[in-house]
Amino acid sequence: MIGIVRIALRRPYTFVVLALLITIVGPLAALRTPVDIFPDIRIPVIAINYPPPDTKVERDDIVVLGLVTDNIALDRVHVTLNGIEVPRPLDAAGASKNVPIRAAVKLQPGDNIIEITATDKAGNASQMVRTVTRLMPAVASPPPTQSGHTVADRWAVVVGAGKYESADIPTLRYAVSDAESIYQVLTGPAGFKKEHVLLLTDRAERKPTLRNIRWALGTFLSRSAKKDDTVVIFFAGHGAPEVDPRGLERDGLAKYLIPSDADPDDLYSSAFPMDELQTIFGRIESDRVVAFLDACYSGAAGGRTFVAKKTRPLATVTPVRFAGAVTWSPVLYISFPVAASSA
Repeated sequence: MIGIVRIALRRPYTFVVLALLITIVGPLAALRTPVDIFPDIRIPVIAINYPPPDTKVERDDIVVLGLVTDNIALDRVHVTLNGIEVPRPLDAAGASKNVPIRAAVKLQPGDNIIEITATDKAGNASQMVRTVTRLMPAVASPPPTQSGHTVADRWAVVVGAGKYESADIPTLRYAVSDAESIYQVLTGPAGFKKEHVLLLTDRAERKPTLRNIRWALGTFLSRSAKKDDTVVIFFAGHGAPEVDPRGLERDGLAKYLIPSDADPDDLYSSAFPMDELQTIFGRIESDRVVAFLDACYSGAAGGRTFVAKKTRPLATVTPVRFAGAVTWSPVLYISFPVAASSA
């Protein structure tokens, strides 16, 4: 600083000339200097019009739409799907400051990551990410069975009464074996669960008494079977008629299924009336109930029937044995005669 002062004092004219040159040349140099001498640090702006955030679609392809803008020319804009660049990436043709985005992408099931990256001429870059979830259509339900229903479960009560406590009721030779054969078929080829099938016979743990039959039909089945279940009832044993004091039966006889502890002198209180089957069916929720009744109610000699003591046999009665199939709700009764054979 002292040196400059000494020069100015020794050569005042030279110092004045230098000061004038600086005053004149300085502004000219400033005018020739670029306006922005600092590097551009503003990044490109990416706007995605579609898809919006957290989009969920069921189709497998979409079109990504958007716009990239910058204050200087863009160098490159590209789109990737799940880390893979979309074919024919979008280049910033013509070094434009505004580049539209339109890219068709194929979605995979589940989440898909779409990334858009933009770079300008100054090397500034920006990125925006969208997640698109492709939903898979629900699996169609299996077609219903031919009946229009899906069978949820199956239940059965199988009764075979061959030996009776009363000596006045004849013994049946094959009623128990018939019931056991039905039980084996249901729990074998038919696919019924053993715990869903009750067997009531002379040789089974549960005997075919009136109380056990009522419990099996009216309590076990009504508490177990649901609306879409199938219920099978099988009875092999004696049937018997008794005078109908109400006069409701066309032939004047009330019909009964005979349990092993029945009293032939009092069927009303000791046997199972056929009229009660409709009540039993009403207690069971299932829409599909099938009953097979291998019994006869003619009261004639032979076959699975006998005459109550207070019933006078009719001379016109024909000894016919019926194996009946009964289904309820909707009501359908089918019976087909079988020639009388060994009981």
